[in-house]
Amino acid sequence: MSQKIRRSAVFTFALSILMIFGVTACQWLVEDEPLPVSVDELDRAILGALVYLDDTQVRDRSGARSCRYDASDEGDGCLSDEPDISALLPMAPLLNQRIANQSGEWSSFIYHLPDRFRVSNLPFLRSQDSNLFVTAFVAYPLLLFESVPQGADASPIEHMLDLAIRTIQGYRRQDGYSFWPIATSVQGGEMASVVPMNVPMATVEQFASDFLDPESSESVRSLFGEALVAGIGQWVEEVMTNPDNTQGVKAVFNVPNDADDTALALGLLKLYSLRHNGSSLLYDPTILRQFGDFRDVDRTREDGRDAYKGVSSGAFLTWLRDEDEPLFQDPSKGVIPLGVNNVDAVVNANVLLALSLHGARDVAGYHESVTLLDRVVRERNWPAAALYYPQRMMFPYALTRAYRDGGADQLGLREAIKILMNDLLQEQNLDPRHPQLYGSFKGASDARADLSTALACSALLNMGESIAIETGQRDAYAKALNAGIAYLLRNKEIYTTQNPETSSSWAPAPQGYRWGSDVIFSASFPQLVEWRSEAFSVAMVLEALAKYRVGYQYSNRPIAEAPSIRPMRPAHDAVAWRIAVADR
Repeated sequence: MSQKIRRSAVFTFALSILMIFGVTACQWLVEDEPLPVSVDELDRAILGALVYLDDTQVRDRSGARSCRYDASDEGDGCLSDEPDISALLPMAPLLNQRIANQSGEWSSFIYHLPDRFRVSNLPFLRSQDSNLFVTAFVAYPLLLFESVPQGADASPIEHMLDLAIRTIQGYRRQDGYSFWPIATSVQGGEMASVVPMNVPMATVEQFASDFLDPESSESVRSLFGEALVAGIGQWVEEVMTNPDNTQGVKAVFNVPNDADDTALALGLLKLYSLRHNGSSLLYDPTILRQFGDFRDVDRTREDGRDAYKGVSSGAFLTWLRDEDEPLFQDPSKGVIPLGVNNVDAVVNANVLLALSLHGARDVAGYHESVTLLDRVVRERNWPAAALYYPQRMMFPYALTRAYRDGGADQLGLREAIKILMNDLLQEQNLDPRHPQLYGSFKGASDARADLSTALACSALLNMGESIAIETGQRDAYAKALNAGIAYLLRNKEIYTTQNPETSSSWAPAPQGYRWGSDVIFSASFPQLVEWRSEAFSVAMVLEALAKYRVGYQYSNRPIAEAPSIRPMRPAHDAVAWRIAVADR
């Protein structure tokens, strides 16, 4: 064997060892910036996220499978795979009961008293939840993919989106949309209430009664903690003792229609309609006018947590119900939590998205909301201005999505977007001494930053390179995007599909991938409950990767006009799916 061949063999052997034992980690130990990601790696991650979402969407699947992705009330039903902790906690019935879900949604979980019950610094006492919010957010990035008619070349994406839209339409209640599903009981021709499907009211009522019972209250209050007791004590007493409340403890959960979910539904339905030439969907655009009926104008009471807004900001309120009406007067309208409305900056951004998509910028409160969000950015109040969103990067994502995909007052918000871009660039972790976090953005309570980094990357992509050029930050902007996307790619985890239908519809199925979950949103008091969803995280990563793949940063076109992605089935002489990008 010649010396040249021996040297080549040694080099090849050494390279193989590096590939097996850590070339991925070594690649990011750089002093400047990560290498640009490869298109092949990006495409594999996009396809893997799609496979995950297809496999985990709740549907009627053959046999009784996990309630996380098998429909509870169709076919053979589903089986809970939640652990039995009855020997550990007295409130175990929160977990150990028949689980209900809705076909077309993606699972999310309510974590109860997340600061009190934790294992390895993560909350664990949870109930599977069905809500409009998560389904609307997970479905949104599917709009970036080409609409392919059913047939030999069709991908499963259209089926996913159709099921999600059908589910979201079911949340319509009177003149808006609700967060939770509508209860089956009917009173006087009106739907009586909305409910979380897997939180047993008997258990909650027992806790509320013990909370007010002098003999039991001390132990219960110690379980909740002093801060939470001080916040909800008066409300619990009001709900449990007010003779006008005919619903009992159910009133706590029977929330009114809210501006957030109504906006998310209307925005997604509008985009879905545009996807199908505006003719395949019935929705009522007159609901849009209702946002203007519930505004922060000359109010007699204040929440207190939204002091950032000032007095009479004119912006949109969270709950679509008059807070001056008797609290328990009409169960079909819901009960405002804590009896007082408020102004959330993320909610206002989502309302701007919906109004702008529908061309309804003349609705009362639109320009006042733009003014408020501009001020939130300039005063750098946005982490605190998101009352229901402890996820730090949700505001930049929501505002830039309204700005870019909705075209929300782009002239009025452009200067604020420049400031927000600078702030986001400062937020990113680009410390080469911590390569495992290089490119990430801080999130909520978890050390892992997959969700927050995905939201931040989408925010930067929505802003676009033109903003970076105007502010003299083109190089920093490009570096931040590359580093953030690279972080997401190297933090993907292999996901093994659970359902043979997925392998069949994607045959030969690409490798599935998942990313870690974090807090999405919370109740009025985040110490009480918070929501998480792995599917939500995967969808937000998918949106960031897909927008990066089509070059979202290089144009100003919104999602309905941007280039689309088409997953291509393997040709007869190929073994892998591929991705094509084309103008619509």
